[in-house]
Amino acid sequence: MPFDPLPPDTVMKTVNLKKYYQVGGLFAPKRVVKAVDGVDLSLKDEVYCIVGESGCGKSTFARVVVGLEEPTEGDVLIRVRDETASILKMMGEKVKGNTVSYKHLSPKGKRVVKREIQMVWQDPYSSVDPRMKVWEAVAEPLIIHKLVKDKKEARERAIEILKKVKLPEDVADRYPHQLSGGQRQRVVIARALSVNPKVIVADEPVSMLDVSIRAEIINLMRQLHESEGTSMIVITHDLSTTPHLCDRIGIMYLGRVVEEGPTREVIEDPLHPYTKALLAAVLEPDPENRERELVVPIKGEVSRPPERGCRFWPRCVALDMHKELEGLCKYEEPGYFVKGERKVACWLHKG
Repeated sequence: MPFDPLPPDTVMKTVNLKKYYQVGGLFAPKRVVKAVDGVDLSLKDEVYCIVGESGCGKSTFARVVVGLEEPTEGDVLIRVRDETASILKMMGEKVKGNTVSYKHLSPKGKRVVKREIQMVWQDPYSSVDPRMKVWEAVAEPLIIHKLVKDKKEARERAIEILKKVKLPEDVADRYPHQLSGGQRQRVVIARALSVNPKVIVADEPVSMLDVSIRAEIINLMRQLHESEGTSMIVITHDLSTTPHLCDRIGIMYLGRVVEEGPTREVIEDPLHPYTKALLAAVLEPDPENRERELVVPIKGEVSRPPERGCRFWPRCVALDMHKELEGLCKYEEPGYFVKGERKVACWLHKG
């Protein structure tokens, strides 16, 4: 399929992105798991957070976006820098106004584009080779993409990047086991930044860190977005971190974004029943109120989507109060109802 160049304000776009897996066999019946099921996302110069429970498909989405897995259907478009576009054109790749399509790139072309989109992994303890010194780990992408001429320049560049993530120069010659969890995650972020990517995808970047240093990493990522101009997609299950980091937020449930909008608006006025349940599950910050019983408006646990209708209806408490919508909710999947910068996939908002 042909593709159109992205508008100037859009860095990356996913088009009806799907990733399905076939599971079962031998003693279990075969079935298809729709981990990502038709995600359309436009990333601008911003930090965009994808929020959802474990098993909602958000980490699979991240892996497909960075090119670690091939989509079952759909496409990823990214607007690359002039230098990358020139290299791709010389290789005979299809480039339209600096926009490239994953679907139309050869394996060699995809390797070139990987410079433009980098990943920050969840686990800082396994993300860096323990045999490498810190500066070597940070400089490795520079060497792979031939952005430095020798080892001396690679080390100098690595030290510059470590300073950007607020690590002192003496860290450069240490090994990962000599660092704290927070320092290791800063090294992982520095490694991602080393090739000056257009987009960083961070999968649960603070979930394995001590609570006392989570805020430091969140603030660092926000500062790097503003100082380096790098757009970010941040995957998280914790809605409480999003106001401090994200410009926009997408709520994902069973492979689909069910609500999207500016972060503050979504948190202060959630539209989808699932968003309301996630917010209700956030721990109460006021110590005086923590003894109150936590009431989360949701039924059951995450399961496979129903065969028909809205994928959330089996767990939806709002449906119990709106019986007149049963014919829609149980038999027709809602499209998006859009109002301004907000969109929601819920029959409650069809009017």
